[in-house]
Amino acid sequence: MRAATNPMQVSVPETGGFIVAALYKFVSLTDLPDWQARLSSLCRQAGLSGTLLLASEGINGTVAGRREGLIQLVDWLRKQPEFSDIELKFALHEECPFHRMKVRLKKRLSPWAGRILNPPARPAPI
Repeated sequence: MRAATNPMQVSVPETGGFIVAALYKFVSLTDLPDWQARLSSLCRQAGLSGTLLLASEGINGTVAGRREGLIQLVDWLRKQPEFSDIELKFALHEECPFHRMKVRLKKRLSPWAGRILNPPARPAPI
């Protein structure tokens, strides 16, 4: 497995390798069912598989596919104001590690999202 920072720099082996992309972005999202429908359609049309999680505080996921399909996803995401600066990490695989594409809605991406931490006024006894 070889990592790269941009799908345009990843050269897919002629043996038919796959690129795995890990992504996340904490950003305020509304109308989650619409995001889910658009991403599901795009990923399926691009021949991608994996899981994307959507919540009101952003996106998190890992998807895999051929180079052309990942370029479609990255280009589309970066055209959206919410994800114009999204960063992804890429790795090459000989086989696709995922069997299907899922875009799921979650209440939270992070267990701490939206919570205010209030440490105690004095330390707990040891």
